[in-house]
Amino acid sequence: MSNRKPTGFTLIELLVVIAIIGILVSLLLPAVQQVREAARRTQCSNNIRQMALATMNYESALRRMPPGIQIVNADTTAGSRNTQGRWSWGTFLLTYLEQGNLSNVIRPNQGTLQERLTDPNDGALVLEAIQTPISIFRCPSDDAPELNDIRRFFVGGNPVESALSNYVACNNAGRVKWKDLVAGSGDVPDVNGAFRGGKRGLQFRSFTDGQSNTVLFSERTYNNIYVPDSASQQIKDRLPAAGLIYGSRGTGTAGDGSNYSSTQGIADVAFTSYAGINDHGVFKKIEGASSRHAGGIMTAWADGSTRYLSETIEQDPDVAVDSVFDCVLAIDDGFVVDSSTFQ
Repeated sequence: MSNRKPTGFTLIELLVVIAIIGILVSLLLPAVQQVREAARRTQCSNNIRQMALATMNYESALRRMPPGIQIVNADTTAGSRNTQGRWSWGTFLLTYLEQGNLSNVIRPNQGTLQERLTDPNDGALVLEAIQTPISIFRCPSDDAPELNDIRRFFVGGNPVESALSNYVACNNAGRVKWKDLVAGSGDVPDVNGAFRGGKRGLQFRSFTDGQSNTVLFSERTYNNIYVPDSASQQIKDRLPAAGLIYGSRGTGTAGDGSNYSSTQGIADVAFTSYAGINDHGVFKKIEGASSRHAGGIMTAWADGSTRYLSETIEQDPDVAVDSVFDCVLAIDDGFVVDSSTFQ
């Protein structure tokens, strides 16, 4: 009779090994996820920095930044402004983001966005172009679709989707505004952000607080991560829905030209401090800044740097410039914030 010991595992030993492996995996998985998110956040920082550098190159070449949305006439008729698409800062930066081929198809100097989309000769080509996704406009942490199915243009009465952007420009420390339009008028002082509506954008010399103290761009998520599943369908049209690359759906609904509707206007391509960082208030979040990064947003500044702003930054979501978040959005409020304290 053989006295050899069995060479296999007992059931108890196997279960112990499996349990140990399970514990190790459970400990390792969060670390892997953190590494992946750190990589995505780095990519997001690189994306938004490229937009700031493109803006600096644009201003250096043309002596003006691009406008937030291009307004080429003094149209103050609310009904027509509702649906008339306007080119945005994204279109004007295409050449400076190595997307000159798209710019050559769109040709924004040959008409408004709405006019180009309805052009009988090449409107179809323009539509194809504005439905072209650009990876640099996408935060890798956001799982949004390639086309924005919430913020849509209307062409011939039919809704049209265009490429989605997770990056939006700074419009105002307060409510979204473009400007009181008077043909050939200058800048309107009560719009205190870097990007506003008009024929032309601002010059960096207008940034009296300093370029290193002024935010140009931030982020906006596609979905509102704070909405419970049971309520998501009820307020579907009030989701943040990110932004648009190539243009805004209009300039707003107020007849005096001072305000925007909550779903149209420069809010399609720009953000304000009226909504706090990651604010999920129903009527504010669609013009605010938000991200999928834990606890804050990535921002690009007018000196080409990027910084991560935490949700804990001092902020007071209203129309007054009276918090740190307001001050870093305003170009000339007179309060210089020590931006070196930001990440």
